[in-house]
Amino acid sequence: MVIGYWLLVICYWLFVICYWLLVIGYWLLVIGYLLVKITYAQCPMPNAQCPMPNAQCPIPNSQFPMPNSLFPIPNY
Repeated sequence: MVIGYWLLVICYWLFVICYWLLVIGYWLLVIGYLLVKITYAQCPMPNAQCPMPNAQCPIPNSQFPMPNSLFPIPNY
């Protein structure tokens, strides 16, 4: 009976730790998405590369190595 109780406690704390790791990872993804969206939105309007207000700003690969196909950014 005592062994079952401690097993339950250990499983409960493992679940709590995994749950908070998932929550923290989710919010890191959300913050990263918003940072990327803000970075792409800062495009100067009097620019030949950005004729439209909603056009995505081309960023060199040295600054931002992630391709657009992996991380699509919607135009709002």
